[in-house]
Amino acid sequence: MNPNELHIRLCKMEDTINQLSSRLLNMTKAASLTTDANTSGKQHTSQVRSYGVQGEVHNDVTVAGQYGFAAAHLSGARAITHSPYGNNQSKYISAVFDPRYHPIGLKAGETQQHDNQGQFVYLSLDGLQVNGKEKIFLQIAGHTIMEISSEGIDITGKVTASGDGTFGGISVDQHTHTSGKEGSPTSKPN
Repeated sequence: MNPNELHIRLCKMEDTINQLSSRLLNMTKAASLTTDANTSGKQHTSQVRSYGVQGEVHNDVTVAGQYGFAAAHLSGARAITHSPYGNNQSKYISAVFDPRYHPIGLKAGETQQHDNQGQFVYLSLDGLQVNGKEKIFLQIAGHTIMEISSEGIDITGKVTASGDGTFGGISVDQHTHTSGKEGSPTSKPN
């Protein structure tokens, strides 16, 4: 092999190594999400920017989520992106996190689902805590059966209790009346 042929082969090898290096660098990247989640389709998408302000920008990148869970992230959230085989055309977002709203003070073993307004469902070591901004709704088959707010609790439907109930400080089982016999009009309970 003459020196010219050797040089050509080495240049081709260098090109191949550069292509492989580029693909490896493109496989997994940290990114910033530069748009709110687009939730209009069956798969949420977002615009992502890798490598800082002057870096790459990719539009309509699919956000891969866990089955049964969906979240509509806000612009400015951070993400991890993957490009199978180093091909940016098949890029997807595998994880989204937003330090601006991340809960603090959780103990080992606890979890919390939260949003950007301070609402959360918190599975703590002491029990379950649900915090709504204004109201909490409990629905069955799309119908609200319980609405909880700072004003009180509204229940739609029949309420069955196996124990005593206390309403306005008066026990249903233990209250008495000052007048009336069984079946006749009564006074207010004591």
